[in-house]
Amino acid sequence: MNNIVAPALIKALHKKYDAEIEVAFAECLVYLASASGIGEHSEIVVEVDKKIQAMHDAIGKKEILNGYFKTKPEVPVKENDKKPAN
Repeated sequence: MNNIVAPALIKALHKKYDAEIEVAFAECLVYLASASGIGEHSEIVVEVDKKIQAMHDAIGKKEILNGYFKTKPEVPVKENDKKPAN
């Protein structure tokens, strides 16, 4: 992969895993805040456990990404997009 594509893909993966963590956390809050958020699910503990597992999985993926793929997750700025120095 070239110098632009690899960092862009890594950045996208970071954002994907961050979003998975945020969604699972928000769903835990719904489950814990009101029984009406559960709907047909009577096993609150089981459902919250599933969301915590989803968070754990995404955090683990981020750790692997950070440990094995050292490329910074920032997309490089194109030469013509750089601001002139003052």
